[in-house]
Amino acid sequence: ARILQAFYGLDRPALSWGWTQTAIEIVASSLRDAVVCIDDLKASTCDPRVAVKTMQRWADRRPRVRSNRSGSGLIGSPTIASLLVSNGEDLPAGEASVAARALFIPVETESFNEDAFRAAEAALPVLSTLTARYIGWLAENQDALGALIGESFNESRLRYLAHLVGRTRVNDAGRVASSCALLETGARLLTRYLRTVGWTDDQAGEWMESTQNAWEA
Repeated sequence: ARILQAFYGLDRPALSWGWTQTAIEIVASSLRDAVVCIDDLKASTCDPRVAVKTMQRWADRRPRVRSNRSGSGLIGSPTIASLLVSNGEDLPAGEASVAARALFIPVETESFNEDAFRAAEAALPVLSTLTARYIGWLAENQDALGALIGESFNESRLRYLAHLVGRTRVNDAGRVASSCALLETGARLLTRYLRTVGWTDDQAGEWMESTQNAWEA
């Protein structure tokens, strides 16, 4: 989570599920278009209902609306406009539409590669420069990338839909396929950029294949 957040200029997860719902919404709305890690989701230290409600509103792109004290008008909370990543020991439960828009990634103790982590940790101070250069590349090439984005999304979504045919325990195959297709399209754009700064076709292809395999799993 620290490494992921460092790509956006922060040296640790930005928020905690122990914060109030209002505080989370205000900070997450100000970090527009960034990946925002909310840390420490576990029932022993926070209210899991806050996570479910926050993720539901984020997925629907709707603010939390309530009446003012006089009852004569409405007050809306900020809309979360970032990509949420939640860390912790628990998963949000009780809301199918949250699960349909999320990827749950279990991390087992034996899967931790300390050498790779330390190497990435050493790069923390400069990871945000990669993000800045990538955004600059996207801006310079946005006209040429438009068709690629549409084609990649449509092809990926159809493939994930086919992968989900006949699967049980999938609440909303269309939303799951769309989420995976959006992430895969982003990965395709990133590998195209990385080729311009030194990655080989083999490196890009290997990473893309491992990414697709992980999302299909």
